[in-house]
Amino acid sequence: MTRFPVLWSAVAALAVGLAHAQSVVVPNAYTTLTGTTGYNSLLRDAGNPRTYQCGIAASELSALSVGAEIVGLSFRVYSGATAVWPATATSWNNYDITLAEAALPIPSFSTTFAANMKNPVAVRKGPMTIPACTYAVAASNPNPFDTFYFAFQRPYTYAGGDLVYWISHDGNTASTYAYHDAVSSSTATYGLARIAGSYNATTSSTAQTVFFVARLHYGYGPAGCSGANGSLNLILSHHLVAPTPAPGSVNLAVTNGQPHAVGGILIAPTPGVVPVPLPGGSNLLLYPLFLAHLPFQLDPSGRFDLHVRFPAATLGVELQAYATDTTTPAGFVATNAVSFQMRP
Repeated sequence: MTRFPVLWSAVAALAVGLAHAQSVVVPNAYTTLTGTTGYNSLLRDAGNPRTYQCGIAASELSALSVGAEIVGLSFRVYSGATAVWPATATSWNNYDITLAEAALPIPSFSTTFAANMKNPVAVRKGPMTIPACTYAVAASNPNPFDTFYFAFQRPYTYAGGDLVYWISHDGNTASTYAYHDAVSSSTATYGLARIAGSYNATTSSTAQTVFFVARLHYGYGPAGCSGANGSLNLILSHHLVAPTPAPGSVNLAVTNGQPHAVGGILIAPTPGVVPVPLPGGSNLLLYPLFLAHLPFQLDPSGRFDLHVRFPAATLGVELQAYATDTTTPAGFVATNAVSFQMRP
């Protein structure tokens, strides 16, 4: 395989104006526009549990093909924020996320959360920690999306149509919270949200509530196997406001691995024709004859981040990662793959 210095010369020759970056902002209209309000439900503090459900219209998800693997969610703080948050790492004992197909037309959503979800998949469950200074405040609005992806423990395969995400938490262990960027629900355009003031609530306390400006991160699969912390995820994101697209600024993150595990990001010019089975149940998703390799080591939280700025060019590549994992028969796990397609 090609080693790091040669690989980096190749990768640095990639592109700028983002043509396809494996994420979508909902509502689409607020990708680079500031929301109209702020809401704190997803980050509430001790003694303030919340359950939140959001139905997203299929028209907002046209960038996702059926079968896309959704691997994370990210948000941004609203325009009234004046300081980064949190000042220190903030944790929840229980922070659960479920994704599902919409069981009802969004305008007809029930106040019973379960009635709105078809084929639900729990993508994360249990403790969660948001690192210090996750949510940045920019000199101009909107604020940037954070690179904390709510630690999906398994991907969700998009089946097409309207999508539902459900979040429930028991309140963080601190006494602080932040407000996420949000807009009012709109059943005629992008969707509807509901909320309740308890953990694992079964019904909402309001007919509708604010709709968070959210970023869904996705790739393709199937990766195949799971490791000690569930699925190992590869997430690609880019800055959606100036100075993009000149020069381009991209963040690659490998998440949910074992602390200090070693691994690599594989890079190829095209996806594989079919997944190639690997030992232990993982799949190689890239074309195997032209792989380049970028080695890494995960940090104590089981994560690796690579932030890169690129000169102008036109090129596309496919990326997949792997990392060692002592709990699997083969001793490693592989991620989903993502497409990296840019142009001047």
